[in-house]
Amino acid sequence: MKYWIVAITRADLEQCLKLGKYGRNSDCLIKKASEGDKLVFFATGERKIIALGEVVRPCYRDYSKVFRATQQLIEEFGDDFPGIYYYPHRIDFTHEMLSPPVDLAPLVRDMDFIKNPEYPHASYRRGFADITERDWDTISKAIHKTSSSAKSTGKKPHSKSV
Repeated sequence: MKYWIVAITRADLEQCLKLGKYGRNSDCLIKKASEGDKLVFFATGERKIIALGEVVRPCYRDYSKVFRATQQLIEEFGDDFPGIYYYPHRIDFTHEMLSPPVDLAPLVRDMDFIKNPEYPHASYRRGFADITERDWDTISKAIHKTSSSAKSTGKKPHSKSV
């Protein structure tokens, strides 16, 4: 089993979570994801982990238009440029939302996949990166701690583990 972080904007994450699909224009990394691999969904602007998931269908190719194109891509390449909606290299997944989301900042120095804690975004800037089992455990402990804290403050905690 492998562990991955999906790090994109909140709007793009919400679209992926709604569809149960994540796609990329290149299959470079995504083709390494296998059924049963664990996923961490990270909203880059907020720097929060918002969901955990599991791959249920490994990398496949699909050209249906299910992902939104950014205005920048449309302006740069035109509305009919191949790939701007497609992200044809895809994986399917199940997921559980975290409530409340988990802040990544306190974990940065304990994460193996983050090479430079001063610039953590450099480690996930490509949107899809492998993380270690130790990173997964660090995140799981933070989720448990956040959930316990939420219970004591009356907030709705994350209820299920993936």
